[in-house]
Amino acid sequence: MRAELRDSLEHLYPDSEVGAEPCRSTVIDVARGGTVAVHVLLNDLKEGATVRIAVRTRKGPLGAPRWFRLIDVPVEANTGPVSFIEKEGDGEGSVGHIDDFICQECTPWSGLGAIDVLAAVLDITEDDRQCLRGWYERHAAAYKVLTADADVMEAHNVYSEERYLIRMNTGKPTFRAGQLVLGSLVSWRGEWHWSGEQKVINNPTLAMIEDLKATMKRRSPRILCRYWRDYEKKVRERAQALHARSLEYHGKDLLVYPDGLSMAVDWQKEFRHYLDSLPKENVAEAIEKHGLKKNGLPEMKIPDELLNEKDGVGVYLNPDEGKEIMQGFNPVLSGFRRGGEGLTEDEAEAARSFIISESISPRFVRLMVDEYGGESIRAAFLLKGCPEDYCLDYLLRRYKGRFYRKRYPHLSVI
Repeated sequence: MRAELRDSLEHLYPDSEVGAEPCRSTVIDVARGGTVAVHVLLNDLKEGATVRIAVRTRKGPLGAPRWFRLIDVPVEANTGPVSFIEKEGDGEGSVGHIDDFICQECTPWSGLGAIDVLAAVLDITEDDRQCLRGWYERHAAAYKVLTADADVMEAHNVYSEERYLIRMNTGKPTFRAGQLVLGSLVSWRGEWHWSGEQKVINNPTLAMIEDLKATMKRRSPRILCRYWRDYEKKVRERAQALHARSLEYHGKDLLVYPDGLSMAVDWQKEFRHYLDSLPKENVAEAIEKHGLKKNGLPEMKIPDELLNEKDGVGVYLNPDEGKEIMQGFNPVLSGFRRGGEGLTEDEAEAARSFIISESISPRFVRLMVDEYGGESIRAAFLLKGCPEDYCLDYLLRRYKGRFYRKRYPHLSVI
């Protein structure tokens, strides 16, 4: 395996090669309070191999760095002036990428999405503005075509069992009755319209449709919650029951473990306690139904990175979404306890990571602020002169914009 460091602003591609004289260390200029970033380019890595990476500075190892894997996306022959988008006809997927960006993404500089900005600048009514800002909840589903012509089509959502009247205006029929269309719909002024790309399945079988339903429940339950109200109700009720059970067992909603292994052991104990509280016939039925081990304990799939965490793990029992996990929680906690005075470099970086992390909700942050105050957050972001409420609202809105949209629990009900 060969490796080198590359500038974080440099575009990398699947065929990018490590240079003849690889860069092993680098100096990066960054504003105070900013984030230092660098790309690590690997070549000749065998499939399935394990890679371990650590960050060292002149002062020693750096605690709690954040790692991201670059995902290759279509570009204009690697040299186009408009990056990350294919030219029309050069390949597939560009429409879907653009649609996802416009409807789903939130910018890291404001926490607002493209639909939020468009809603603010377009000359439209307030009702239209609210409708446009709701496009992040596209109705992504499999639709059975009932009728179709050049102007309008009627389709049946095979997941929620609801019917949609979809405006077409294509000049000629695009779909025909009996087809199954995989795609997303958005509402505009009382009518449904296709958003992005669609995939057509001719002559779908009942077995195929049932398999799609089962797969959607396993992999994308939060999408189902957007438009399937009965399913959303079941998911929320299940989430509330799980939260109440965990809260009763632990007696608090913030759990701090010395390491990842301690967290895993405690989770096993918690589930064992729950099984012991059930009638034995219910346990036997659950073991048979879900294919569990004979002791009734499910197989826990915990990432090695989390299981091997040695610098503390914080777990927040979020009543709305489920468990939130923060690795490297020791410097976060010690930094908050300092009240903004004398933060070490690791503590300041941990506080910034806590705020910037896309997996940590504003609710978790406010729990910590209520307990320890927000002085250390302001110190880490060099905002000591900023009023606490205004400062916290600004940071949460900027870095956690997606949490200000409607959210659903991270679980599925099969």
